[in-house]
This record gives sequence, structure tokens and C-alpha cells, in this order.
Amino acid sequence: MSKDQQELLIKNINEKLRQPSKLGMMVSDATKGSTFSRPGEQERGGIWFAINGPGAVALSKYDPALGYDELKKNSLHQHATQYPDLWFGIWSGPDSYNSVFSKNPGGTWYATDVTGGPSLWPIQNNHSHSQLMWALARIAGFNPTAEGFTISPAIPQDSYKLDTSTLGIEKSPGRLAGYFKFCCAEWMLVTVKTPADFGKNIVLKIDGKESTFSEIDGGIKFPLNFAAGKKVSWEITKIVK
Repeated sequence: MSKDQQELLIKNINEKLRQPSKLGMMVSDATKGSTFSRPGEQERGGIWFAINGPGAVALSKYDPALGYDELKKNSLHQHATQYPDLWFGIWSGPDSYNSVFSKNPGGTWYATDVTGGPSLWPIQNNHSHSQLMWALARIAGFNPTAEGFTISPAIPQDSYKLDTSTLGIEKSPGRLAGYFKFCCAEWMLVTVKTPADFGKNIVLKIDGKESTFSEIDGGIKFPLNFAAGKKVSWEITKIVK
């Protein structure tokens, strides 16, 4: 895909799917009803976590600010702010919301009065939680590979921190650090895409001890050994001369 094609695609996604929506982007700009769905619901302009999680990650690769904004627009906080009178969408939610083109915006779809749909059980779904956490980890920098992980931060902030039970990352000016904690003992290769202002004068520490690394285009690569149930940390700092 050429740069012009990328820009056109992102422009269309932003203008046709994101901007009309008060929540995450709509799955389609075809918002008129069909035989199987109503306007602004399901595939006719509905809002789906299973689509928008990967969508936010994809956008962040080309436009980090847009990808991060899309991530936040899919949060429960956003739904609670836009639709405070709807009880679901505040502490949990369905897999799909209705968009502004629905007669029930912010609600969720139903198939028929007989068979029902998510509207009968609007919180028995993990997508409002799992998709957000998955996309957050990816945008924060964690990209699994066949070798291990590539760390490529895409949150457009000078400083941030993600702290979970299995992995974490912390970014601040001149410093990028993180950790892993797995249930097994093994080793893997970690590639870190260092921020542009780091240059090549950097120090790597693993569990507080200075370690060697291999330079690659745009970053470094190093092996990381880990024991079952034990946290192993890494840290890269910029050398200021």
C-alpha cells in the first residue's frame, strides 16, 4: 500500500466510521436497515468491540494519536459519559452497541421479540473488557512474534505505565523499561524499537545488571531468560554525554 493509499484509507475510516460515532467507530457507513438488522445496529452501522480492538491497533501503526483516541472511545468510561442513563456500558457491556443512527443509540441490538439478543443479557460478554485490555497492551508496545516479543510503544505520550500480572512497560524521557512473568521456564528473544531520540548510545539492564545486546535497524535485540512464576525485568536508558 502506497503512502497516498494509506492516507486515503485512514481519512475514510476517520470521516465515515469514527467521526459520526459518539463511541468507537462503526462497523460500516451503510446505516440503513436490512432484512436482518435495523438502522444503526449490528452490521448496519453498529459498533463492535471485536472489530474496534484490532482496528485501534491497526490505526496506531500509521497514526498513533488516532489509534489511541479510538482505544479510549471504546472504553466503558466513554459509554458511561455519553449515555449515563443506560445501566449497562458502565461497569460491563455487550459485544455490540447501537450507533447514533439507531432509534436506541448506545443500547444494544435484538433479533426479534421472540428470540431476543444481547438486549436480554447486555452484560454477559467479556469483549468490553478483553478487547480493550488486548488492544491496550498492543498499543502500549507488546507485539508477540515467533521469537518472543517486539516492544514498539505507540501511545503518543512522553510518559506512561502499564502494569499487569504477566507483563508491564514504563516509558519516560530517556528510559524504556518493562517486565514479564510467565508460568514456565524458558527463554525468548526480545526486540525493542527504541524511541527516535535515544540514538545508539544506550545501556541495557536485565534484572538490574548491565547486559549485552545486538543492534538492529531502529532498535536492539537481546535474549531474555525467565523462570516459572518469577518476574524478569529489562530496562533501556539513554546515555547523556
